[in-house]
Amino acid sequence: MKNNIRVSLLIVVLLVVSISINFTLFSEVKMLKQTVYNVKNELVHSMNSYSSNFNSVLNNLKKTSMWINKRNYVIESVSDDFKQYTIKQSIALNQLKKNEQLSINVIDLNTGLQTNIEVPKNKSLTYDIDLKLADSDYQLNLVGVSEDITRNEEINRIYLSNFKNRVVRIDGDIVSITSQKDGSMSLDFYVAVFGKSKEDFKEMHLFENILITEITAEVRIGDTVIGEIDFTSGSGYESKPIDKITNSIPEYVYEHKVHSSSKESIYSGTFTISKKDVDNLRSDEFFEETYLVVKAKDIKGNEYMDIVGSVFYTIENGKIIKLR
Repeated sequence: MKNNIRVSLLIVVLLVVSISINFTLFSEVKMLKQTVYNVKNELVHSMNSYSSNFNSVLNNLKKTSMWINKRNYVIESVSDDFKQYTIKQSIALNQLKKNEQLSINVIDLNTGLQTNIEVPKNKSLTYDIDLKLADSDYQLNLVGVSEDITRNEEINRIYLSNFKNRVVRIDGDIVSITSQKDGSMSLDFYVAVFGKSKEDFKEMHLFENILITEITAEVRIGDTVIGEIDFTSGSGYESKPIDKITNSIPEYVYEHKVHSSSKESIYSGTFTISKKDVDNLRSDEFFEETYLVVKAKDIKGNEYMDIVGSVFYTIENGKIIKLR
């Protein structure tokens, strides 16, 4: 009996010792894990910091090794008919070779014609060059010619061929086309004509006095004009309040109205497609092929044009193009 008690006591003592040792080991392992975790975090932080510093130094080296440091242009003036533009091209260089002669090679992207314009000499490495450009699209290259090398680098692309249509925005939608009892169809739509904000178009300050005097639309099915609308006089359609046409009107329609001699720059209503036109077309053509070509004319005679109500047609260089 005494032997059993002694054995039991010994087992209890051994268990206590074992638990104590395991607890100590567990604590030490936990502390070791925490130490490893801390070291790992410090190492990652150090590596990230080193990588960031290295990238910063590398970027600075790249920047200082580049020929051209900065390049930008500003449109300073536009002729009343949007045919002629005055551009100020600014350039900042990092270095200039001995006796290097600078010029800007102006390439007309639409015709391929090239013109070289000499860059005036300057004691500093910053240059402002005035350019007179017509309504086309251009690539500008800086050319440097020295005794030992000729270098050429693109500095900007300037798109002026469609510049006019960036000034006035024409928007809207064909909301529905529904059949009528007499065989005709009703086309419900709205059209908005407004000037862009300065946030959308940085040169807008040049055109704050634009006055729209005439807004019209051709109703087309494919290539066929089936009707004309004169929004200025209110003819060619039945005018209706816009909330009777649609409930989903973009906010910018109300926010950016163009200065207009007309009372309104948002028009909505119904155009009736005659039974004759309906009979000549397949039903699927009404939904894919029907659209409006909206034209706005300002007091100086400039015409702005865009497609409303179709994703299958667009306007390029004044021509209506089918996309598919």
